[in-house]
Amino acid sequence: MSDKLVSLVAFYVTQKAQGENVDEAQIFKAEKRLEHEVEEEIVRERIEEIDDEVRRRENERAAAREFDEFQGILFQCVTLALLVGVIGSHLYGLLEALIYQPTAEINVLFVTFGLLILLIITVVVLFKVYIKRLFESTKKFREFRKGC
Repeated sequence: MSDKLVSLVAFYVTQKAQGENVDEAQIFKAEKRLEHEVEEEIVRERIEEIDDEVRRRENERAAAREFDEFQGILFQCVTLALLVGVIGSHLYGLLEALIYQPTAEINVLFVTFGLLILLIITVVVLFKVYIKRLFESTKKFREFRKGC
């Protein structure tokens, strides 16, 4: 304990004991008891401060995780919406060209191949996140198993 606290406690206890008929042993016990109470209070306050800081940091991490998840979901939704829009538009154009304009020069194989490539690219982009998470989870699981 610091010298300042010891001298402060000794001064406080001796001031309280001056008017009373108290021996040195009781003064010493009172000093030690007061020192112990002050230390416990300081420790409790410090523990509360540390707990508050830990809770604040956990909340910050949770908010960051939620934001990252929101970004991923938003990206997936926009990508899927674009994919559905493009595929719907192209399929409608393909059907319109084949049904209403049978003499139109259209390469059905080229359009179908283009749509298939677009679909594959979108699936790869969307599931890249999930595949990455799968590999990270597997790696963490293996590291955890090695540690146990």
